[in-house]
Amino acid sequence: MSDQMNIENTGFFSYVPTRLALGGFVSLVAGYFVYFAWWLGLPPTKDSGVWGSFGDFLGGVLNPLIAIAVLYYVVRTFEFQKEELKLTRQELKDTRLEHEKQTRELMKQSLEREKVTKIQRNEVLIKWLEKEIGEKNQSKLEPRSDTTEIQGHIDYINNRINELKAEISSL
Repeated sequence: MSDQMNIENTGFFSYVPTRLALGGFVSLVAGYFVYFAWWLGLPPTKDSGVWGSFGDFLGGVLNPLIAIAVLYYVVRTFEFQKEELKLTRQELKDTRLEHEKQTRELMKQSLEREKVTKIQRNEVLIKWLEKEIGEKNQSKLEPRSDTTEIQGHIDYINNRINELKAEISSL
């Protein structure tokens, strides 16, 4: 069975059981008229009992043919639904894998944005601290002890920025 059934090419009259049932019906009716009208030379009867018997005969012959056709269609419908369910499961699996891949990519981008934001925030802090140091050094006041501490912070932040940049470039 193929991966996907082509519904457009499976019309009502394309099934073998349908053709057999219709062929059997046409053959029985034609056979009846040929046998009684041509071979026996009898005209069609006006007696309703004879027509009732003929209807019973046709029903007895056509009912099994129709039952076989219906059974065939039920089996085909079951196979079609089974194939559709298989395809649906595969599509859901593919969709789930794609969503997981997309989620991983979004998380990676989020981490990158977070690192870039940290770098930008630290760069702003460094500029501010450098400005503070510059202002303190330009003033003719005596050097303060916290200048060394501020320079230590700047060095630490610079090192951290370089680490974050290296981490981003490794992604």
